Amino acid sequence: MHDDLLLLPLGALDRPVKLYSRLLETAVWVTPPGTPPPDRTPAYSTLECRLLLALDLTPRELLALHLTKQMLAGDLVMPDEPEPLRQLYRALLAKFRRAAALFDQRPEPSAKTEVLRLARHLSHILDQAEHIDDQF
Repeated sequence: MHDDLLLLPLGALDRPVKLYSRLLETAVWVTPPGTPPPDRTPAYSTLECRLLLALDLTPRELLALHLTKQMLAGDLVMPDEPEPLRQLYRALLAKFRRAAALFDQRPEPSAKTEVLRLARHLSHILDQAEHIDDQF
């Protein structure tokens, strides 16, 4: 299993891939942006997957979001205004600081992995914020 899903080349996915999620207890498609799934199975674009990773949801939160997406037949989109991104960034930054403090106390490999994982999530949010700034 890969330790940091943000490093997976999701952007290189050129066709739908079906997988079974034990967490969601259902099959889901992961598709390139703009590519519809081949059947009525729930689907997530690679952009939606990146957003889910950046949100750093608990399993319960992920399940709630999945069920809401299915009920509303909608898509997950990164906020295109600064304030929601700031809120998300602040929440991730607080988690990052807690993880960094824990790593300072006990520099174990698992703590280092968590600090790096959260740093990549923060970087993803900053990249999105830069994209918003470019639009104005």
